[in-house]
Amino acid sequence: MSTLTLDKMAYGGLYDQIGGGFHRYSTDDRWLVPHFEKMLYDNALLARVYLDAWRVTGNPLYRRITEEVLDFIVREMRDPNGGFYSTQDADSEGVEGKFYVWDLDEFKATAGPDGEMLAKYLDVTDRGNWEEHNILNVPMPPDVFCKLEKISEDELRSKFGAARPKLYAAREKRIHPGRDEKILTDWNGLALRAFADAAAYLGREDYRQIAESNAEFIFKTLWSDGRLLHSYKDGRARFNGYLDDYANVADGLLSLYELTFDEKWLKRAEELTDHIIDKFWDSDSGGFYLRTSGTRR
Repeated sequence: MSTLTLDKMAYGGLYDQIGGGFHRYSTDDRWLVPHFEKMLYDNALLARVYLDAWRVTGNPLYRRITEEVLDFIVREMRDPNGGFYSTQDADSEGVEGKFYVWDLDEFKATAGPDGEMLAKYLDVTDRGNWEEHNILNVPMPPDVFCKLEKISEDELRSKFGAARPKLYAAREKRIHPGRDEKILTDWNGLALRAFADAAAYLGREDYRQIAESNAEFIFKTLWSDGRLLHSYKDGRARFNGYLDDYANVADGLLSLYELTFDEKWLKRAEELTDHIIDKFWDSDSGGFYLRTSGTRR
């Protein structure tokens, strides 16, 4: 059940086949038409799921998706100071999905000599699959497609790998969706763990550096007077942290410590956990409050 779901998500319109990263959710029963918004927390959590799937199965698809999702976050959602932005909008020029869809002639001209074959692979037709345009997706399993086209899977990967940068470069010339550059502490904690885990299991030194930079950003910018703040934007950090902020950052710091064995991250995780017990613990009922009595909305 898990691998079927992951396969369908990776090959469907829910996934950005050119730029990497998952859109927010599907709006139809075919998993073709997404709500085109991209959220940091979705992608951080899904990167971890695909990483775990690769560790369990060894399927190279899952490693590829993990790296593409994390590379998308670095490329398009990372603040120069090390934090991660919240979202990319669904709309550009007032039209949902306009940035992501293609027509057949544009696709073939951009993809190059293999454009006609890749159009078949990615479900690009003259009629379109959504509102007279095409959402890129892989409707047929690659091995079946290759048998029909009488090519090897390695050849298909090579041809798509050569065309993909061209398609990405052409798409970059379009008007981009807006981006919410608010940095949320809890979502950054999720991303911190995703990068630390991926660095450990994939041997990616760049992911380690990104994870450490993110942790440094959190404690430089969102830590004040012994407590976490919830959000940062335009040079201003504000609002007392919620339970999610402390829990997610502590979780990310534990992964970073397991990766680096730098004890400062373990001590930071302990400090945050002590704060959770001190400020959020309900000793009468045995649960944790979402926020402390002093947290402002």
